[in-house]
Amino acid sequence: MSEPPADLATLSARVSAIGDQQQIHSLLARYATAVDARDWNDYAACFTDDADIDYQSSGGPRGNAAAVVPWLRESMANFAMSSHYVTNIVITFGDTDAAASEIPASADHATGHALFYSPMGNVGADGTMDMLHVGGSYTDRYTRTAAGWRISARRQDTSWFSGGWTPPAEPTDVHMAMI
Repeated sequence: MSEPPADLATLSARVSAIGDQQQIHSLLARYATAVDARDWNDYAACFTDDADIDYQSSGGPRGNAAAVVPWLRESMANFAMSSHYVTNIVITFGDTDAAASEIPASADHATGHALFYSPMGNVGADGTMDMLHVGGSYTDRYTRTAAGWRISARRQDTSWFSGGWTPPAEPTDVHMAMI
């Protein structure tokens, strides 16, 4: 069998890279959804087993998913609702200086940078929602595994907090249903 024409190979590599980018975008949406649903098994499944997850900028730990889930579970129990948004996602495969046409279709690693915005809140004594708004960025490394793309390293850089949120007297794991 002969080699396909160079332009077909280039097209194939680009289509593959687009598919990989879409899978990583879906992974980031799955991550945010898992946090808001308090689904810690699905959260952990977004990461490789040996992932280096760093939440120190928001007072959290650094470690793998098994090490950070207890802190995240306890932290999120303080909020009746949360809605995590991951935006402005930039994913880079292979050599950052390479032209798009040179992206290897078989790349098993990528890096990424994205912004996050997380409004979280509780019903206050007056019946209104007391909100805490948090924003910042994620710097990630992604690895293709047999189960698909996973986050193998994440550093959260919390840039700002805003709102008049007051922690509840007793933590709650109740959250708003996702529509």
